Amino acid sequence: MQYAGILLQARTVDTRVIVGRWTPSVYSGIRLKSCSAEADSLTHSNELPKPVTTRYTWNAPTLPFGDIEFVATLAVDYETFWTVVTSEVVRLDETVITQCKLSKLETSITILYFRNKKKQTKI
Repeated sequence: MQYAGILLQARTVDTRVIVGRWTPSVYSGIRLKSCSAEADSLTHSNELPKPVTTRYTWNAPTLPFGDIEFVATLAVDYETFWTVVTSEVVRLDETVITQCKLSKLETSITILYFRNKKKQTKI
């Protein structure tokens, strides 16, 4: 199922603070948003359906901040939406790729994230 709306952030597990910055998306209808800091959130810019499989790029801050998880709100339309959709906990010092898939939608959102090595996660 395609989604039309998204709000995507990386948050620390312990304090729920938004961390990192998103890279501009190659998909039309997606833009960066600054909630607590510049480009710390990714959201939609129109109500058109987004591709079933999407990939977004997030850059970790240089300072240590602990474990994170990616948190999303996804909307199909005004009446069908999910809030606090989370990935598994991501430990940026590990070399293991963390993957998690949304259970509410038959869609795949892959997040590429960078610290010292390129990694990816799915929500």
